[in-house]
Amino acid sequence: MTDAVRFCDRHKVPHPDWLKAAVRSLADPPQKRKRGQPPADEADLIRWDVVVMLRLGRGEDRKVYKWDEVFEAASKYLEGTPHWGTADTISASYKRVIKRDRLTPGRYYTKDL
Repeated sequence: MTDAVRFCDRHKVPHPDWLKAAVRSLADPPQKRKRGQPPADEADLIRWDVVVMLRLGRGEDRKVYKWDEVFEAASKYLEGTPHWGTADTISASYKRVIKRDRLTPGRYYTKDL
């Protein structure tokens, strides 16, 4: 992008619209998360991991949870952490990770369970 700006300035060519838009997007500060709040993708992956762990009986209580109770158990497990969410939130995060992993294979390394 800097090469394009230099080229336009050197040859006295007006800056194209795509270059102006790119410079504007760099000048705008990114939206900040609240302090201590993890990126959504990270939170989704951690929630997915807890659900899988509880489904396989690898939790502290070694209980194997059924699908109808695992999201509530994951919510209780993550209570007090930045990754906590309601059972519905954890269910949605779990589904997002499954969908993203299917659409972009290799996005998450989830094969060694």
